[in-house]
Parts: sequence; C-alpha cells; structure tokens
Amino acid sequence: IPIMVNWAQAGHVVYITGTFNQWKQKVRLSKSTTDFTAVIDMPPGMHMLKFIVDDEWKCSEDLPVACEADGNLVNYLQVSDETGEQQQDGLDDLARFGETDWDVPKPVTPPLSHSPLGTYTNEIPAYLSAMHQPQPPSILRGSKQAAAEQAAAAAAAASPPKLPQEPPPHLPPHLEKVILNAPMLDDHDPSTLGVPQHVNLNHLYTCSIRDGVMGVACTTRYREK
Repeated sequence: IPIMVNWAQAGHVVYITGTFNQWKQKVRLSKSTTDFTAVIDMPPGMHMLKFIVDDEWKCSEDLPVACEADGNLVNYLQVSDETGEQQQDGLDDLARFGETDWDVPKPVTPPLSHSPLGTYTNEIPAYLSAMHQPQPPSILRGSKQAAAEQAAAAAAAASPPKLPQEPPPHLPPHLEKVILNAPMLDDHDPSTLGVPQHVNLNHLYTCSIRDGVMGVACTTRYREK
C-alpha cells in the first residue's frame, strides 16, 4: 500500500528506514519548500520506523513515539489493508492542518460478524464441561494401597524432618588444623614453612599447661609467609 511520509523538522539530508524493509535499506526523502516527503509501499499492519537526519537518528514529532524491545525510541505507524490509509492518533492532522479534536473523523469499525443474534447462547458445550469434571480414582489401584499412600503422605506432611542432634564443635572448622608444632621438611630452610590460611592470622594460641609451663603463640604475616 503506498504511504506518504514526511519530515517537517530541520535538516538538509533525510532518510527513513524501518520494519517495512526489515531495517536493511535507507529511503531518501525528497526536499520541498516546507518539508521532506517520500511515498513508500508498506504491507498492512503495524510498522516501526525512524528517520536519519544529517547522519543522526531521530524520531518525528508528527508521528506517535514508542519504545521498542531494545529500549530505543521509534515512530510507529498503523497501515490499514482496506482503505490504504494510515491510522494515526490524530496528532499528525492537528499539527498539519490545525484541526480540533471534534473535527477529526473517527474511523469506522466494521462489524466483527454478520451472524444473527439468535445463534448465541450461554450454554457450555458438553465437550468443554467434560474437561472440568473431577476424574474418578483409578479402578486398577486397590483401596488398601490408596489408603496406605494417603496415610503416608499425611504423616510426612504432619511431622517435619528431624535434625541431627549433634553437639556443636569445640572450634570453628578453619581452626581445627593449625600450623603450630607442625613437622618441617628442612630445619635450615625457612621457605619450607607452611603458608597459613588468612583466617588463622593475628590469632593467639595457647597450649595446655604441662609441668607448670603454658606455651603461647601468635600468628602474623611476614611477606609471603
């Protein structure tokens, strides 16, 4: 359907592209004394389009503006397959011709159906009612088995799972393994010392008192150790 589009804002070179050509080509608008115009063949339906004015993407103020799925602002245009005219909001006509709201003719809505009113009814068809009927229990399952399954399900829902009753640990897990008194591979090579964990640094350790003596140690970081 041939549709005339125009650009009435400022600019020197104006192109248009959109969903009518899958955003693959730019159509140049012809310049007149007041605006830029072009006649484009568009299939019926809703179309998104955008203008390229002096190498800059812009939306027309004379067409409705919406946000696409990617978050970009675009103009949209409804093309009718019956009349071949674009169905717009009426703002385009107000901007061009200065018409008031009551001067803009309302589109005539065709009837949805030509069937007589007597053919409609409030009764639900039998095949639809059968879909919402409760299904009877399977006859293949014995009554004892069904009762046992229901009792097991009720017992599982009534009694929550029991948590293991274990005493809490004496130390946090990261303090169970310490590096104090750990055997060294080489007594003369300090590089063989084990690297402590970061959670073990700046901690004070004490050993149990033996023969009236208590050992005390503190962990700290020195360079990479």
